[in-house]
Formats: sequence, C-alpha cells, structure tokens
Amino acid sequence: MSDLLGLSLSDLLGFLREHWDADAFNDAAAAAYVKQARASGVRPQLSYRCESKRHCGLFTAWNTPAGVILAHPKIRLSPVRFEAVTWPSGSGRLRDVRISPNGATVWPPRAYLMTSSPVVIACEHRWGSFDPSGIRDSIALALRTGHTVKRVAPTDSASG
Repeated sequence: MSDLLGLSLSDLLGFLREHWDADAFNDAAAAAYVKQARASGVRPQLSYRCESKRHCGLFTAWNTPAGVILAHPKIRLSPVRFEAVTWPSGSGRLRDVRISPNGATVWPPRAYLMTSSPVVIACEHRWGSFDPSGIRDSIALALRTGHTVKRVAPTDSASG
C-alpha cells in the first residue's frame, strides 16, 4: 500500500478501477456523488414515493455524465411482508440484508449507477420493479423543465 501514497488522485482512481470489482467501484462512486450532491444542495431530477399516508421514499435519481445514479433509502420490511415479496433474479437487493431484533428485514441505504436491468423498489406498502427507460424519460422531462419530477408509485392491492 505504501507504493500508492505517491500516486495522483487520477492514478489512484485508475488503479482502483483495474483492481476492484467494477460494481463495488461504481457503487462507492455513486454513494460519494449522492452524499456530495445532498451536502451541496443539488436536487435530484427524479423522486419516487409510495402513495401510502407515510409517503415512503422509494428512490431518487440524478443525471450525471457517468450515467443515471439511483439512491434508495434504508428499506425495512416486516417478516410477513418480506415473505410476500417476489424479488426479480439479479436484483442485488438481497446481498446486504440483515434481520433486526424485532424480525424485520432491513437493507442499508444504497446508491448505484442504473443499468438496463429493472429497478427494484420496496417499502412496507409497495414492491415491484420499474423499467429504466421510464426513469430516463422522467429525467429528460426534469432536465427540460428545470424542476425535480416527483412520481408516486401506487400501493399494491395485496397490502390492504
């Protein structure tokens, strides 16, 4: 590691890109962008919430030169709700799961570069997936109007 101390930031980033898992690097870069954007007051182009009375945040999206960055808040599902959710394969949401003392399933907040895979959303009232092209269309609208586009995802009929 001492060999890295003399590297410039761009050389260090190049080294990390070559030697780290690409997904881990992209996730770390996306998380850093979201943290900096929020700290500087940069508003996202898109914000999705569920339509329940609690208006759970599902995700926010920023358009960047590297691509669309999505940020999901912490997700907490009751054991009953978790059993009812059908997760698409390759969704990536199951890898960081932990179980809280009261039995709820919890994922930490997550930020990442959007790909062509469906975007999985979940809260206690809503679960499902979005087509990335719809997200890109909403971001294009936000860029044309100069305002954050706010969308509401309907609650699932199974949630009562």
